[in-house]
Amino acid sequence: MIAKKVFRCTVWVASLGCLLNNAAYGVSIFAGSDYLSTTSASFDFGGAIGVVPLTGAFGMGVADTVLTRLANANLPRVGSTDAIGIQMRLLELQSIAPVNVNGTLFNVAVHLNPNAFSTGSMTINHTLPENGTAAAEGTFTSNLIVNFLANFVQAGGTMSFAQTGSLALTTTPPASWSHNPPAGVLLVNGLPGDLDANCHNPPICTTLANNPGIVIHDFFTISVMEVHPGVGIHLATPATTICPGCPNVPPLQMIVPEPGTYAPSLWPQPDCDRLLAEKEEGSLTERWTGGQVTPVLPRHTVDE
Repeated sequence: MIAKKVFRCTVWVASLGCLLNNAAYGVSIFAGSDYLSTTSASFDFGGAIGVVPLTGAFGMGVADTVLTRLANANLPRVGSTDAIGIQMRLLELQSIAPVNVNGTLFNVAVHLNPNAFSTGSMTINHTLPENGTAAAEGTFTSNLIVNFLANFVQAGGTMSFAQTGSLALTTTPPASWSHNPPAGVLLVNGLPGDLDANCHNPPICTTLANNPGIVIHDFFTISVMEVHPGVGIHLATPATTICPGCPNVPPLQMIVPEPGTYAPSLWPQPDCDRLLAEKEEGSLTERWTGGQVTPVLPRHTVDE
């Protein structure tokens, strides 16, 4: 796990307060993470390597991709749209079969490049009334720059080499989402403000069916297809099993608005203006860590 600059715990306490206050501002979807399992993927490395079919490194149903929504989304009514920042924090793929490179067979493992963040944006549309079930309530599209590291290891031998690169992926066609989890989906529980969590209302998000009187602020994808035409494709569905090492995935890139501006719902007025002003003035200190922040919330739990 690589070191990243993060705010110390006092800032996280303030951030949590801002997130909790969002209930008064019509928050529809809390910031959090999507745990996905790859069903099919491929990438054209070009040259002597060419197109490599890929699959999830941990097996069907196990999370091999973690995509974090960095801000809350405001979708107060059908027809609402909001755009938020996203970051891919985990990608673990492997070749389906050894790849022939100039007459030598190599197994390929694809990861995120630890020296470059993979970030982008997501536009979420609220197209259907909330229904209290896992049926679709809207659509979303995303644009993401994936900075990858591919390791090639000779099958049955000792030769190896690595290749890095960047790939722009777009959700095509628009994918569907629901406030409620599909049956059997992996749930990572946490309070609002826990960006590792995908269930911020436990145990309600598992018991809401046919109870339309309770409002859920979570986001579950039904399926996702990300494409770079002619170069790469990534198809994934919600994971049912936690990935090895998750949710201790690499740390977030903290995106902080300039004073007087607000990321969607993440920094509502007025208290967060003061927080941002203090940071701008240098009165809030920062520290380097190995991606771990002194806990200020109960640790999230995982339901499988």
